[in-house]
Amino acid sequence: MGLFQMSSMETIRNIYEVNLFALMHMCQMALRIMTRQHEGNIINIASTAADEVYIGNSIYGASKAAVISFTKSLAAEVAGNGIRVNAIAPGLTDTDMSLVFDGKDAALPMERSALGRKLYPSEIADVVVAMTKENMKMINGQVIVVNGGAK
Repeated sequence: MGLFQMSSMETIRNIYEVNLFALMHMCQMALRIMTRQHEGNIINIASTAADEVYIGNSIYGASKAAVISFTKSLAAEVAGNGIRVNAIAPGLTDTDMSLVFDGKDAALPMERSALGRKLYPSEIADVVVAMTKENMKMINGQVIVVNGGAK
């Protein structure tokens, strides 16, 4: 998190390298196998930050919005091969990354959450597991928001 005009291009590139380009690389690797098998299920991790507007979110939020756009387009590209691609967009999760809000901005995410707390990583994992089930095979090119509800 930080102001765009105060962020170095190196920092911006690093954020995109981790959030988007590494994800794209993993998708390419997985698709090599899935295409031969004519089946597969890719679940990308986006973020509710892709749609949130607040000071300091321009770089991170844009990188996660790119993940969402990539997910939807890739889903259309590979659906004919029996492969589906979706994304899960968690809200603020109780990880080391969430510590960025523990200072003066600590109340910001909680003001937007009907749940009134950070998510637990296990709650996101539960949704990932659910998306792998056979009865979910008609869900493709979607973004599943996991945030406990918004106010």
